[in-house]
Amino acid sequence: MNDSKVNQPVAQTATVEPESTAPPESTDAELNERSIEQETGRPATGEEAGGDCVELAERLIAEARNYEMQWQSEQAEQCYVKAVSILERQLGEHHVSVMRCGKSLALLYQVQGKDLQAESLYLRLLSRAQNDDIALYPDLIQVLDALADMYKEQERHQDLQVILLKLLAVKSEILGAEHHEIALILLELADLYEDLKNIAKEESCLRSAFATLRATLGPSNERTLTCLKRLASAQEKLRRQRELSKANIEWQG
Repeated sequence: MNDSKVNQPVAQTATVEPESTAPPESTDAELNERSIEQETGRPATGEEAGGDCVELAERLIAEARNYEMQWQSEQAEQCYVKAVSILERQLGEHHVSVMRCGKSLALLYQVQGKDLQAESLYLRLLSRAQNDDIALYPDLIQVLDALADMYKEQERHQDLQVILLKLLAVKSEILGAEHHEIALILLELADLYEDLKNIAKEESCLRSAFATLRATLGPSNERTLTCLKRLASAQEKLRRQRELSKANIEWQG
């Protein structure tokens, strides 16, 4: 056998790598179509696929309200949840449209008896609200009112105090301190402090409420006179409390 043939190197066969083909980028319409299918659970129509996602959220909100009018709360809830999700992605969580849609969903939770979910959503909306955004104020006040009613019904005094003070600050910013609605919140705080047996804070709220009512509604208005009677009663209780405290100090020597 010829050794030169044995030792001759075998020729290498060149392998051709197939060109990598990246999938084409999805168009805006395709992305929108997939988003609509995920949010609604149905294929998107041609009009929807080419449309704006915010418009889809608006249609979902309209559908939700329609379901609410027909007492179909579960279907309404699904529409609101999807609409909130879309609006948060498209506009950002601080946008007024997110606040309004979220507020509608929270109110629906309350109607359904889902108080924990409603409270959680209300508080989330409050934490996102920016006090310098005037456009949010009407919805912010409605959220605070709803929470105040909830806490009042559940007799959660400390939570109610926090919400009423927040409501007082927001309305004072919008309406000014000398407005009869400010006096009404002060009267609610006075009721709360009466329940908590905090006579000093009760008297302070009544005194401020009386001054505002006298200035805005007049001294002879029924609300003003009722507030004056309550103020006199609270001041008498406060006087007796101070006398008892003084007597107790003297007795202890």
